[in-house]
Amino acid sequence: MPGILPEPEGPSPKVYVTSGSLPPYISPSEAPAKRAPWRTVRNVEFVQTVTATLPEELYDVIWREVDDSTANAEYAKVIMKLEDVLQGDFFNEYIKIGVLRLDLSQEVYKRAGLQGVPIRSGGRKHVKSRYVVEYNLRLPSMLRGKKGFDKLVWAAKNVLNRSLCWLFADFNFKEGSERLQRPISAHHPTIQSFSPTIQTLRGVRFPSTLTTSLPTLPGLKPAEETQESIHDLFEFVDMLALASPRVQTTDNVDPFLSRYQVPDLSESTTDSRGASVKVVTWTGLVPAQWTLELLCAIIKQSRVQDLSRLDRASKWLGLCVTAHKVQPMGQIEGYTVLLQPEEGTDHALGANEGDVSVAALSQTDTVDDVHMKDSTDGCDTLGTRSQGQLDDATQGDVQMVDDTSTTDKDAVRTRPGFRRYICVEHVDSLT
Repeated sequence: MPGILPEPEGPSPKVYVTSGSLPPYISPSEAPAKRAPWRTVRNVEFVQTVTATLPEELYDVIWREVDDSTANAEYAKVIMKLEDVLQGDFFNEYIKIGVLRLDLSQEVYKRAGLQGVPIRSGGRKHVKSRYVVEYNLRLPSMLRGKKGFDKLVWAAKNVLNRSLCWLFADFNFKEGSERLQRPISAHHPTIQSFSPTIQTLRGVRFPSTLTTSLPTLPGLKPAEETQESIHDLFEFVDMLALASPRVQTTDNVDPFLSRYQVPDLSESTTDSRGASVKVVTWTGLVPAQWTLELLCAIIKQSRVQDLSRLDRASKWLGLCVTAHKVQPMGQIEGYTVLLQPEEGTDHALGANEGDVSVAALSQTDTVDDVHMKDSTDGCDTLGTRSQGQLDDATQGDVQMVDDTSTTDKDAVRTRPGFRRYICVEHVDSLT
């Protein structure tokens, strides 16, 4: 029997979950390029918001040093035309590496006369409604007098000639009079300081799974209980990032409006007082390198500072990242990294006796591609791939990879701080 509501025409949301051990030593310049969560951070080049949520006790111990370790940064808002980017000192000074990507409707694409390729737009299939045009502006052919570059300049003058609000990040950060002499100053930019907003949530209830590691066994079908546990866990972390009152003990919202309840309540927060959580949020044009430096600084300070006086329930941190929308489909629109302490004697997420498996999550009632990986410090090994029923409404492809570590795990676990992570990538799932 067909449903009452029509099937959505947009892309199906996908969620990719990765878990594993963190390296014994990490720095922004030496972070792995092919393993999560470092690969995920690098794949999202510019993000809109970065939100760190952590217990207030942990914040008091590590955050001053984390703040000192991250570099000062700023970005600018400037009104310019595309033609202004392609000429003069601005082009010669700022455009060093990178690709100019133009996402155009069919009408504008034909008027511009540029060469591009059709892309999926999330609408009807087999209908070419949008095109993407890409130019590597540092190729030897991107010079005045060259045919390809002159066509781009002509399109910028005659078709793509609207003034737009550009977000501009200068990696060569300068202060004082040196900044006033930069080419962008001719366009009167509005400089935005990259400073965080800090909120304190009182009386927060925690799920007990916040500090529980995720077990993985290649080749096993994900357990439904494990799927639900991870889904509930990251829903809670996202609620914290939004500073939602639904996670507080004082919340008395009408159930008709919201029926959310904190899952798997921790014994340490079952009383009426709850606990305190700090929510630190940066908003603007955030480069991936800055996000990588922040993540490395958090991990480093968790191991350098003395966390012995904190109980295990206070040793976790969630990093929620939302990307700028740059393409209609297939983009990683956000990710969440949950940092956890070394493995203890806690039971695994959603695992009963004899039931240890990897979870693959799905957010819709349609056919989704869901992948689950376990990434530790060792070399990659070939994982098994199986297709099975995830739940009553969703079916997908589940990939489980268990990487073998070449390090002495017993020696690594004796060190304090964050030793494990769970990373969730959201593709085509944010609006």
